[in-house]
Amino acid sequence: DLTKDPVSVTLAAADKLGPIAINETLGLAYVADNTAGKIQVFNLATNTLSSTITVTMPTQLTYTITDSIFVTATSEVYFTTSVGKVFYISSGGTTATMINIDPLNKLNLVALAPFTTGSFIYVVDATTPAVIKISTSSHTVITSSIDISANPSPTDIVITQVTNPSATYAFVSGAVTPNGGISVINTSNDEVFNLGTKEGVLRQPFPVSALPSVLAASSSTDGIVYMGFSTGKVGIVTDKPFVTISSVTFSDGSSTLKENQS
Repeated sequence: DLTKDPVSVTLAAADKLGPIAINETLGLAYVADNTAGKIQVFNLATNTLSSTITVTMPTQLTYTITDSIFVTATSEVYFTTSVGKVFYISSGGTTATMINIDPLNKLNLVALAPFTTGSFIYVVDATTPAVIKISTSSHTVITSSIDISANPSPTDIVITQVTNPSATYAFVSGAVTPNGGISVINTSNDEVFNLGTKEGVLRQPFPVSALPSVLAASSSTDGIVYMGFSTGKVGIVTDKPFVTISSVTFSDGSSTLKENQS
């Protein structure tokens, strides 16, 4: 509630907390605890710690939980790790089940996103680099390596529908020389489009004005993707010709925008 003072609750004193996924149906926030190797389950209605779920990993393996999502269609929470494992927790569940993508523990899985219907999740492997497709019904890998090697150091992924042509695309941000780029995957056949200009290089991302690190889609259906740049600015990728702003109110009550004004 933006009209009220924020409430601070200590989940795990002195621990390094990580990504959060929220089950809106149950009103629970699943918070990664990278110090303890656990998931702290927080009740949003009572502002109390509901439970703690232990993440079981191979012995003596040091890792970080890197990203998390809640898949509405299956009521499951998914987490990625820096050692090639994905975990999921069923709605209201008390155990974390591992999907062992890399038995050698070498793949840094940095981000994930659900398909628009919730049938699959797409996981970004920053080591290869590649995108891995996992079924949410069988919890098995469907496609092990969608090649995005032309876009090194990938950082984030979103999936949304576009209107022209009518399709569902996955957008993956990554660092490329000299500025940055977005890889685009057609999820109907997992084809990575070649959107660059380098001769002889396949599956190139399209360049953008700054290095994109974080992506967000305003919905799964409107074809608009927002890019968070390392410069602190925001960019927009859209399949529509314009972004409509219904009204503008300047902070000082004036009718025109001035420098350093919000």
